[in-house]
Amino acid sequence: MAEIRSTIDIMMERTRGMLLSEQEKQRLKEEELEKKAKGYALRLLDPAGSNESALSSLGNEAPEERAILEKLVWKEIVSGISNEAQMTLFFDRFGEWPFANSRRTKIEEFRKTFQNQLKSKNKDKKTILERAKKKLADAGISGSAVVPKFSKDMESSSLQDLIQQFRKALLAA
Repeated sequence: MAEIRSTIDIMMERTRGMLLSEQEKQRLKEEELEKKAKGYALRLLDPAGSNESALSSLGNEAPEERAILEKLVWKEIVSGISNEAQMTLFFDRFGEWPFANSRRTKIEEFRKTFQNQLKSKNKDKKTILERAKKKLADAGISGSAVVPKFSKDMESSSLQDLIQQFRKALLAA
């Protein structure tokens, strides 16, 4: 009776002489590093977590990979900023990251501009709120429980423009 071969045996027999080309190996390595960078970026931006463990893990990487990973992590973090909350979290956390040191002055400039923009946004929000309450009062709806709703798109275009400038400047640096 003939021996029944397993699927793994057949697969190993058919792929015996096959090897990955250098380009394929490089592409796989880049994909692996990108996945690692995404993981580090998530850990560094976790509001409940500590940066120490992520930074020590990043520091334990091989020196040639660490430089690439730091660039990829920076790109991942900066390109992921799209709203006010993410900007605030970035400003709270970046001081702990050693790979942000070379960009510190640029970041501090944007922090001041961002804070000024937030102050003017809050003033604008108050005036819009007062106008909306006045319109409701004119329609016969009033009282302390009346609070007009604002859409989530309330962020001003100037704040969005600032975020775009911020990302562009820090990704170019």
